[in-house]
Amino acid sequence: MLRIAANLRTSFIASAIRQHSACCGGEHQMSEAEQKMSKLLTDGIEGCSRVEVHDVSNGCGSMFDVVVEASSFQGKSKVAQHKIVTSILREQIKSMHGLTIETKAA
Repeated sequence: MLRIAANLRTSFIASAIRQHSACCGGEHQMSEAEQKMSKLLTDGIEGCSRVEVHDVSNGCGSMFDVVVEASSFQGKSKVAQHKIVTSILREQIKSMHGLTIETKAA
């Protein structure tokens, strides 16, 4: 059951990102919220080599997909990596309906 839910969530997010890219003609102009979260993560995570923040709620700012890659994640569990991200975005999360986080050690 959990696997089905995870697959559905992944499929939904991928679909939302494709729709978002399509509506922007492939040229994504970052919203103010995306820019702010991206800067917070880049500044707040040591050794950050990749940060992607996408509003997957058709621009209303209620659901985001975040991808972070950092050398400082090396040796940390996924839970620990996600806690770092959520602690940095603590204030922004208060106004969200959903947040998907993908992290990777660089």
